[in-house]
Formats: sequence, C-alpha cells, structure tokens
Amino acid sequence: MPGHWEGDLISGSNNTYMATLVERASRFVMLVKVDGKDTNSVVGALKRRIQSLPDGLTRSLTWDRGTEMAQHKQITLAT
Repeated sequence: MPGHWEGDLISGSNNTYMATLVERASRFVMLVKVDGKDTNSVVGALKRRIQSLPDGLTRSLTWDRGTEMAQHKQITLAT
C-alpha cells in the first residue's frame, strides 16, 4: 500500500545535511536539504516536503531513534 515512508539523515562534509525519504512500495526517493541536524531544522524541512505530497501518500513515516526527530509530533500534527 503506497504512502508508508522510511527516513534517515545523512551527514556530509563541512556540516551539511540531507534527509532521505523512501516510499516503501515504489521505492521512490526524495532528498530534503536541511540547514542543520537539530530537531527544528529537520522537522521543519520534513513538514514542508510532506505537506506537498498528495493526501494518499502520507500514511506513515518510520525514522530511527536519532535526536533530530525529537519533535516528531509536529510532523503528525502538520500532516
């Protein structure tokens, strides 16, 4: 069933960060540029990206237990 996503944060050189979102059924990948690895930056960028998706494609998001998702409830409320 489409709409279930897996996410992770990738750290690059010079303190650059990118969030990945992979849709489980289709394996469609979205890359989300984030300003930092703090929870406000990551959650804010993910909220904006997820809100741009059609309604049927926003069923769930699975993330690891990193501190960047400490405010994960904001994503749930926004989407």
